[in-house]
Amino acid sequence: MSCYFDEAISIANLNEKSIYIYGASVSGVSLLKYLDKKRIKVTGFSDVSFSKVGNDIAFFGTPVIDFDVLLNCLDDKTLVFLCCSSEKKAQHYQSVILEKCSEAQCVIINNYDEVYIDISGRCNLRCRSCQVATHHKESFSYSGRGLMSFELFCKILDKVQMELPYCLGIFLFNYGEPLLSPDLPRMIHEIHSRGMIAIISSNLSLEYNFDSLLIDPPDIFKISISGFSQKVYETTHNGGNIYLVKSNMYRIRMIEDKLKTRVNVVVGYHVYNNNQGAEYIAAEDLCKELGFLFQPRKAIFCNIPKQAGIDPFSKSDIEFISEYYPNSRDILTINQSKETISGTCRNALNRLFIDYNGDVFLCFMVMHNGGIYKSYLQTSLKDIRMWQKEHWICGKCKDIGFISLE
Repeated sequence: MSCYFDEAISIANLNEKSIYIYGASVSGVSLLKYLDKKRIKVTGFSDVSFSKVGNDIAFFGTPVIDFDVLLNCLDDKTLVFLCCSSEKKAQHYQSVILEKCSEAQCVIINNYDEVYIDISGRCNLRCRSCQVATHHKESFSYSGRGLMSFELFCKILDKVQMELPYCLGIFLFNYGEPLLSPDLPRMIHEIHSRGMIAIISSNLSLEYNFDSLLIDPPDIFKISISGFSQKVYETTHNGGNIYLVKSNMYRIRMIEDKLKTRVNVVVGYHVYNNNQGAEYIAAEDLCKELGFLFQPRKAIFCNIPKQAGIDPFSKSDIEFISEYYPNSRDILTINQSKETISGTCRNALNRLFIDYNGDVFLCFMVMHNGGIYKSYLQTSLKDIRMWQKEHWICGKCKDIGFISLE
């Protein structure tokens, strides 16, 4: 992390600047933690994906503020680090900032790597928008999957650090529920000991000992929900119990208070046709009460093989998509992109997906036997990147305009 950011902060009179970080990406959180260790004050942290935030929410002690507040604070002594998921987004927000105040200074942080390690090959839910439930059974089998051992995990981290010196953080999930791994606290501690940040995403609908996890907590603890009442929540988080989820959210806050620490909890609210209005407001209010960030996003149907025509939609898929998605026709209709798309997807440039058994996966949107490569430990990064760039499924994805370009 240090070698990556040293050049970015080699700015004259840095301590005289009002520093802001925009972007809840792995680079944004990594930079915030890095500057905190350097005892360089950051005035505020922002991202437009967060709903209106209160004054008591902070990341590593830095206030999380609305983007409009950031814009109103700009002057000739302002420095904004733009930590976005793509160069295109960073350039957009740079334009917005400089249009508001041309004297402000922007620094774009990019060209970093992200590694997703599915430490759990299992999930306790069967959400109908997720490939764990919707994958085509003739193209992939989710049954019989296991858990990654701590020994394999450490060997993977060794190789990641050797091959990807600009890997700032490890995402401890892909298709699985990370809280199902008994080694999760050890794995997070191991990541921290190597100078990287750890990110987990959980449905939180299970019994768990959070005391051991929060002694050395993940740097981002994302919780996925899609409603506030059980009647609504269970239609999309199938098999889940919202009462257990909310109980665990209170338990996390209680442990935070007991340990006198703060965990960077982000509640991702998947927005469907049936969970807006009162459900949305109640979930947002709960987050404000607990001091958690509320991040609403339009729900996506996460299955490229079906949307690209590689696998067929099931009758259940069609019924679910038609009822719960406002853009159901776009999801169910295979359309050729109106533009000729060239270039390499970001997943083949800066992202790496490793399954619970150590095999390389093509992409988080592709659960298909054709998207499984060789063991990461036994394959060079050069060969993996070539496989990703030339993969036939990526060509199908490009045809329908789903490619994630910089």
